[in-house]
Amino acid sequence: MTERRPVSLPVSSVTVLEDRAHVVRRGRVRLQGGLARFAVPGDAPVLADKTLAARAVAGGARVTDVRAVRSVVEVADDGPTARLGRELDARYDALGRELEALSADERLATAARASHERLLALTLGELAVDSAWGRAPSDEAAPALAELRAGRTAAILCALELGARRAELVAERDRLRERLSRLRAVGGERARGRGEGAPLFEREAATLELDVHADAAAEIELEVSYLVPGACWRPYHGAELVGGSDGRGAKVVFRTDGCVWQHTGEDWPDVELVFSTERASLGIEPPELTSDVLRVERRREAIEIERRQEVVETTGLGAAAFASELPGIDDGGAPLRLGARARTSVPSDGRPHRVPIAELVTAAELEQVAVPELSPCVFTKSVQALGGTVPILAGPVDLVRESGFVGRTRVLFVAPGERFVLGWGPDPELRVKRSVRETPPRAEGVLGAWRTREHEVELRLSNLGPTPRRLRVTERVPVSELEKVKVELDPSRTSGGGTQADADGFVHFVVELAPFGREKVTLGYAVSTHEDVVGG
Repeated sequence: MTERRPVSLPVSSVTVLEDRAHVVRRGRVRLQGGLARFAVPGDAPVLADKTLAARAVAGGARVTDVRAVRSVVEVADDGPTARLGRELDARYDALGRELEALSADERLATAARASHERLLALTLGELAVDSAWGRAPSDEAAPALAELRAGRTAAILCALELGARRAELVAERDRLRERLSRLRAVGGERARGRGEGAPLFEREAATLELDVHADAAAEIELEVSYLVPGACWRPYHGAELVGGSDGRGAKVVFRTDGCVWQHTGEDWPDVELVFSTERASLGIEPPELTSDVLRVERRREAIEIERRQEVVETTGLGAAAFASELPGIDDGGAPLRLGARARTSVPSDGRPHRVPIAELVTAAELEQVAVPELSPCVFTKSVQALGGTVPILAGPVDLVRESGFVGRTRVLFVAPGERFVLGWGPDPELRVKRSVRETPPRAEGVLGAWRTREHEVELRLSNLGPTPRRLRVTERVPVSELEKVKVELDPSRTSGGGTQADADGFVHFVVELAPFGREKVTLGYAVSTHEDVVGG
């Protein structure tokens, strides 16, 4: 049997999907004509065999067979995981030595405390004997007692401090031990102790075996592709607010990165990276049909109501609802392929690696907004439009201003040309204080069938800065869905008089604050319910 010749087919491009990756290897080999057998070492041992494919790109040759052969090899690993393990080992040893020294110091402090207590007891005993014989204490007795008490107190405090420090080091050592055990479990390190040099690991390795037939001697390009699990990506964004300290000329630099994780057993050095939102594994299934049963119920004589909170959701501008976790990538229903801005390297270490995808510079409209019912702070909001043809995928956003990193937020899916909102944290110079008053329900007239409850919201706003400020304040009133429950805004008790609530019950006020100034905003409304209505 012809011996297989090792060849190098480096990873050329990788397409990362939500839960897997498509790897393409390319390289040139020289054939002598006839059958040639090659071996490509260093492949991912987790590759899916049924997706393994190979072809000769050009050169008049054809691949007749390709397979993956797996084996367990012992390697000396000096990569990031091994270096981290050695650093943790060194810290663990240093903690052990520090704990030994602390224990010795603690024993000395305990012995010093016991010595001072014995001396103090002996001194007090001698003074008691002298008093029994009618002898007055000497002038040195009081200073000696004070010195002994001070020494005992110092020994007690020293022992307590050493004990607290020892408890901290013990907790840190336990955490290090847990990290080391997890690190060795992931890396598969052999239990050989902590010796010199790189630790030895047992790892699975895969070698591709190819049979190529050529009609004549030629140099050809081979391409091998396969799918691997253990790789995924999610969008991660960064936004920087530039200028606009006076409310004009503000710009937002919005960057989109692909955050990649991969632990496939093969590194991807200097590859062309593509991020895809395709979901090839989902397939297509028809919806399940269920029966919708209609029933007849007797109408109730009394109308029962209850208060409930409802989140108003919109798309684009004003979107405010976020999932607690992002199970997948929201691409708006259209699969996308986003290429990295440059070739990059992604090692197989299971850690996140951010790869730049796109950058957008757009003009922004700044506004100070306050929702006192939710927060006593006034927040800076920017409104900008997404240009170009590439959407923004839902994901976290790191916020950066002139002072540096200011926080993190999230965005939903934003289509090209759509306006979207970013919040930049609270303004330190503006304050809001909210108070609510309501009256007991009163009947209208002697024989009235309606009961009315008055509500009043008072907002006190302060500007602690030397410049005038303009802010938009949002309050809300209940929205009734029944004819026998009425909610009416009282213009006489509401700032601005003509202010009206929108369909969702939100009332907006625009407030001008002078330098170091204060303003008061009030909102009054009445809720009337018919006597047929109960609850609420």
